[in-house]
Amino acid sequence: MRGALELQTRLAADTGADTSAGAVVLTESDGSQLTDAILPAGVYDENGIRERILLPLTGQRLRAPIFNGYIVRYLFRASILKEHAVTFEGGYLEDEIFLMDYFFHAKKLAVSEKPIYDYLQNPASATHRYMADFPEVFRRFMERKRSRVAGTALEKACPGWEADTNWAGLLIAVGNEYAPGNDVSHREHRKNIRALCALPEYAGAMKALHPQGCGKRKQIVSELLLRRQYFLLDALYRLKNRR
Repeated sequence: MRGALELQTRLAADTGADTSAGAVVLTESDGSQLTDAILPAGVYDENGIRERILLPLTGQRLRAPIFNGYIVRYLFRASILKEHAVTFEGGYLEDEIFLMDYFFHAKKLAVSEKPIYDYLQNPASATHRYMADFPEVFRRFMERKRSRVAGTALEKACPGWEADTNWAGLLIAVGNEYAPGNDVSHREHRKNIRALCALPEYAGAMKALHPQGCGKRKQIVSELLLRRQYFLLDALYRLKNRR
């Protein structure tokens, strides 16, 4: 958006923050819009960053509202990126890992609720297409996340973070199964969903955690998975895709 860089630069300078952030306007393909504000306007110190960013990114990936990893909302401090070698790694969910790496070191975050970025939700984008290797991609993401959390205060503060994140991964995996580009029969879809639920990381999450407080659709999908209601799940996605 026009003036975004000026707003963020001034915000950081006026507050002495090393990082600033604003809201993102999400525009759907039908033209409807929603403003996504990262946090209430204000200045957050290291404790605030830990409580409002690092903890949600670590172990709160199911309960709505989910902290969004849009990095376009931030103005990052170059010295932090360089000193701690914070870079993108991998090709999926890389924004979450990037933000964790960065905010482990940031000292002060200034937030404005003014929109600074227009984000068009494109249903034909690469992130909405079928990923045949999603389980392996997500497994690699979990390895990277585990390496960041292990031995830190986040591990103690979020004892069930792995089950929570794996459940989130399972819900993404189910949506991926029905994404454009995976033109298999409904019987094959059900077979694949059953196989996903049998993978150790997802099976362990289903045994350890019963999701509560998810968004409506995610809550329905998680209940159907727990009850092994694959026919109903298949019908739900057929209806969704038809719409």
